[in-house]
Amino acid sequence: MHTFIKVHGDYYLASSVQKYINIYNKEFFNKPVKKSHQALFDKGCMYIDKTTKKPVPKSFHDVFTIKSNTNIEAILLLFYTESDLRKRKPLKIPKITRHSLRTVYGGGDGAVNPNYIDTDWRRNVYVFNNDQNQYIIKIAKNHDYSCAYEDEAMIYERLGEQNNIVKYFSQGVGNQISINNNGIIDVEIPQQDIPCAECRYIVLEYAGDYHDFYDFITETCGNEQIGAGIQSCLVVFNKIMETIYSYNKSHGFFHGDLHGRNVKVKVKVNVNVQDVQDVQVKLFDFDFSGIVKSSNNYISSNMMIYNLKLNDTPLFKDSSPQNNACRKIEINDEKIVTELSAFMYVFDYFRLLFSTILHFVQIYVEEDSKFPDREKHIKLKELINILKNNNSVDSRDKELYTHIVTWYEKNTTVRWKECFKRDYFCNMIYNPASNIGQNPQQPISATNTQPQATISQQLKHLKEILSSGDISSFSSS
Repeated sequence: MHTFIKVHGDYYLASSVQKYINIYNKEFFNKPVKKSHQALFDKGCMYIDKTTKKPVPKSFHDVFTIKSNTNIEAILLLFYTESDLRKRKPLKIPKITRHSLRTVYGGGDGAVNPNYIDTDWRRNVYVFNNDQNQYIIKIAKNHDYSCAYEDEAMIYERLGEQNNIVKYFSQGVGNQISINNNGIIDVEIPQQDIPCAECRYIVLEYAGDYHDFYDFITETCGNEQIGAGIQSCLVVFNKIMETIYSYNKSHGFFHGDLHGRNVKVKVKVNVNVQDVQDVQVKLFDFDFSGIVKSSNNYISSNMMIYNLKLNDTPLFKDSSPQNNACRKIEINDEKIVTELSAFMYVFDYFRLLFSTILHFVQIYVEEDSKFPDREKHIKLKELINILKNNNSVDSRDKELYTHIVTWYEKNTTVRWKECFKRDYFCNMIYNPASNIGQNPQQPISATNTQPQATISQQLKHLKEILSSGDISSFSSS
């Protein structure tokens, strides 16, 4: 159930719902529909507009423009939670109104009117069109996320324009937004949606023909047998990590918040994915990211949330000025820069693989609540065996992959958030992984002709530096 859809009392505003349905109308997936979902969808909604004195029952197709292959479950999730859809008890039929809210968008002569599509405590998100192009605007709702978007914009600028990174256009403050892209596009955001004078916006490409990796997993695993579905998803996973690795080696880049909702993918239609060549990737959402090179490092301030430690020593320190400016985050010792990029690659790899495994568990083990605990245990064991027998992992990461799957087999009840605070990741994942022998590829930079240390060697060296006492002082987060 999406709280960003505009409402009048307990009625959903039809135009607001339609904007989100339009996104799903573009999907290339055609997921089989569960009988319970179809029955709930067929009940439709209660609808009222200026021609009716009271709500009347209507089908969703009478109220909204919905294409024949649009995912019914995605539409239901606009009104219900996933937990609601698993329940057997009757659910309330949504109420829809056609009554328009006050028109608040409009930038004057020739200005573009953005569509409001998402919100939470951090930001508002808009999508808008100009000719054949679509753009995303993210606007911070507080000082901390203004700083986060300043960091994110800097990471995009350091990486430069790349085919497998969502294109970055501009950033700034205020509600008059101009984008220099073969001409000036003026966008006016209502002032009430920008609650602070320093609230920063960032403008990005809207990659409408790509899909979140999370959604790809949901659709693929719903359409294929358990083994084939997981195999296809892990091939896409490999392509994502291949992309992350290339930027890690060429730019010292790490994502920092890598999971299925923070990377977009596109695969050849009607292909049972067996090769990374069938997959295209776009990375985005860099508000936890960093660039760690021998010079000119840049670390997003959000990384301090993790308070990552190795051998009880924080890896980053806060060197903020004593004013209201954005925080400045630094690496504790420049001697560990090369090894730290390898450390953060393992961090990214673990986050994405763990989130992918949890999604598999949700689909194959927990989706049907009628399963008794014993049967869930059997299904979980079957899933883990499929993961352990996966043969599609890049040889560079094969032992790292095996280590993480083995860790999960022994820690199936661990909570997501526990794994990314303080020293859990270092003790449970990184320290054991530092003893894994790997043979990483060379960086994609054509000027690099020196032999590279393996990730294992780099991680071992990092541990030695941090445990040697060379680092004299740290700031607590």
